[in-house]
Amino acid sequence: MTRHGPQKYPGASLRYWYQDNYGGDAMEVNVVVLHTTESRTVPSYGGGGSAPNLTAVPDFGARKLKWYQHFDIDISSRALVNRPGGVETNTLNVCQVELVGTCDPDRHEEWASEPHVYWPQAPEWALREVARFLAWISEEHDVPLSGPKLWLPYPKSYGSANGQRMSGRKWNDFKGICGHQHVPENCVHPDTPVLRASLTWARAGDLEVGDEVVSFDEETIKVGNANGGRRYRRGVVTRNDPGMKESYRVTTADGAVVATADHPWLVRQPYVNWGPRIGWVASKDLVPLKHRIISIGEPWELEDTRIAGWMAGVLDADGHAFAGGRNGSWVGFGQVDGAVLDLFLSECDRRGWMTKVIRRDWTQRMTRPLSANPKDFTDVRINGGMWASCRVLGTLRPERLLPVAARMWEGAVVGKTTGDVAVLGAERLGAQPIASISTSTGTYIANGMLCHNSHGDPGALDFANLIECAREYAS
Repeated sequence: MTRHGPQKYPGASLRYWYQDNYGGDAMEVNVVVLHTTESRTVPSYGGGGSAPNLTAVPDFGARKLKWYQHFDIDISSRALVNRPGGVETNTLNVCQVELVGTCDPDRHEEWASEPHVYWPQAPEWALREVARFLAWISEEHDVPLSGPKLWLPYPKSYGSANGQRMSGRKWNDFKGICGHQHVPENCVHPDTPVLRASLTWARAGDLEVGDEVVSFDEETIKVGNANGGRRYRRGVVTRNDPGMKESYRVTTADGAVVATADHPWLVRQPYVNWGPRIGWVASKDLVPLKHRIISIGEPWELEDTRIAGWMAGVLDADGHAFAGGRNGSWVGFGQVDGAVLDLFLSECDRRGWMTKVIRRDWTQRMTRPLSANPKDFTDVRINGGMWASCRVLGTLRPERLLPVAARMWEGAVVGKTTGDVAVLGAERLGAQPIASISTSTGTYIANGMLCHNSHGDPGALDFANLIECAREYAS
């Protein structure tokens, strides 16, 4: 297809240019879709795997937007789900623009002490900068300066239950400006287990707004002397809507999970000479035996049995739990040789829990007369790192030691405490029931694997004012 008009927005930086790595499809743009990044800086976009055509970053000192271009105007980008055999989204003549900031009132409140744009109440200068771009693309690429009148506030704008999202036929016929909330096809199966902050797993469909979950940083942050990493955080469920969406069965060495085609997973990627080593990859883009999803391991279940109660009692009586430090986190207990020690070790083996056994000669422990015990002593520790210890605490739930669990994982560095699991398959299933979950951190753990909500939408953007300004610039 022959492309017409200028392909670079004047003044846009090419610092984060991804087209050389993700070629995209040639097209003739007649639609602009606006997203919000739900961040205060340019996202990594998984090294370009989920990038739009352009990103606009507020410069509060200069009262203007700094533009970064990732793909040509008439080349398809990757910020919308584009399911095989379904409605074309990324490739249907769409130029996608990410606005750095948020549409979420809760996140706006959380960021109150940090400079950011809350796009439903964007300052006039920010709206005018977006309007200037819309005027340019209208003049150079004939994109109509019009669009849907209904721009719902977040979180009502999410999902398709409130009437703002276009049907496939309407989307195919649409030309103009719209938001992410208007586009079709833009999440895990309701039966997927999600890890709560209490170290219990709940069906995704059963989570309620306000429930606390184990989350983590969306983007890399500075960790010690390292350039970037992510830490585990406590997140809160802000939305959980049922629905039906195009889904994939993602099979790994630990099992399988059903998620929407656009559902982003935190993935360790092969060594390459561009982009980050770890980034976000959608279900539909996972490549078997190439991608490895960051994972804490298979979910565990609360054991409500006589032997599990006995093991919890042993840990509460003679056990210890240590959080953090140079040597990591662990759970263990001390016991003299005998039936109690033998049974505990046997039950650990039966559950597949690896242990480290340290024999202590009683004569080396005699620092004062009261500590003398004329029997050899054994120190047992759960091997396998922080999440192996959390698995034991979450399964047995010893009352005295359980509160230490939160100190283990909260603030821990993801890269130092968490392994990965190989993707073995990504099978398209068609439309499946889903639980559309959003959290305060934008992330959660599904079936043991680290994942993300999705792209945001501009919420109740002042669209009438935006279009009026764009028409002023275009005239």
